[in-house]
Amino acid sequence: LVSHSPRTYQQGLSKYMDKDALLALDTFLTDFCTATGKNNVLIRYAYRSEEDQKAFETQPGYSDHHTGLGCQLKYTVEGRNYELSTDPTYNWLYENAHKYGFVVRYPADKTDKTGIADYSDYFRYVGVAHATYMHANNLCLEEYVELLKGYTHKKPLGISAADGKYYEVYCVEVNG
Repeated sequence: LVSHSPRTYQQGLSKYMDKDALLALDTFLTDFCTATGKNNVLIRYAYRSEEDQKAFETQPGYSDHHTGLGCQLKYTVEGRNYELSTDPTYNWLYENAHKYGFVVRYPADKTDKTGIADYSDYFRYVGVAHATYMHANNLCLEEYVELLKGYTHKKPLGISAADGKYYEVYCVEVNG
């Protein structure tokens, strides 16, 4: 991991992320620390190789961990890791993730759409525009991608995002 600011959080296990996702994550976690005074967030799992993925239930090659766009976040107390949802202080992360371009990749109430049971401490970088829309409309990534199929360059989806900018988003079919 490479950062431009002093870390207010901890790095664990995997340490590879997409550059844009990492910079957004760094700002996200630094702002969390400033807002709450907590500096015990742990980046647990980010990128996993296909070889690493074999140790988990998800089939290698089909894991969100292969993208380098997300990570699992926990918090630590005296060397033990805990789920974010066990302490209301960490609600700040869920409430503000979209402002930094992140969404909860596998929300507990979307298992039927994602095919993954509650993994609500895994945050995926999708960009501020997409995250703002998904957050405002309570959509998981699968629902959002399906929705975008109805928008074209002639009829884009307009999004006023959390960064104060206006975006026009649409789907482009790729063949081959």
